[in-house]
Amino acid sequence: MASAKPRHLKNAPITEAILDLRVNLSKDFRPDTFKDMKGRMSDRYPKMEEARYFTAQVQITLGKASTSEATVGHVQGYFFKSADGLDIAQFRVDGFSYNRLRPYTRWEQFFPEAMRCWELYQSVAQPPFVTRVSVRYINHLKLPIKNGDDMEDYLTALPPIPPGAPGGSPVY
Repeated sequence: MASAKPRHLKNAPITEAILDLRVNLSKDFRPDTFKDMKGRMSDRYPKMEEARYFTAQVQITLGKASTSEATVGHVQGYFFKSADGLDIAQFRVDGFSYNRLRPYTRWEQFFPEAMRCWELYQSVAQPPFVTRVSVRYINHLKLPIKNGDDMEDYLTALPPIPPGAPGGSPVY
């Protein structure tokens, strides 16, 4: 029996691939330390953006006007972006992320670059340990679904319907 061979999809549905490493840095670590990485990152990541905490609160009370409050907090790190904006290395106080936007090529290209950037992050932040590692792929399937179509017409395995979801079946 022949096994399936991996193949590269010309128009893959992956819109973003993310490697995320969470860390606990010392409380006295200053996020602006990452700003000094600009020179070391500029060959492949010439764009640098500040990343700040943002909080928002909305209060809704029946019979009263709603209130909202937003606060932009202190710097949490920096995003280093490639010239085309498709590769992003995030250096943050809570960890490191490497994002590759569409077109995603393949793991053999994604992972070595993510590890190269992680080593730069480590050299500056010196995290004592990693608390979480995750890899995510965000897919966007463009299906020609019309009102009344069944998903079974397009997919062989349907996404699960969460327990307690209204209606019993998803509306597409």
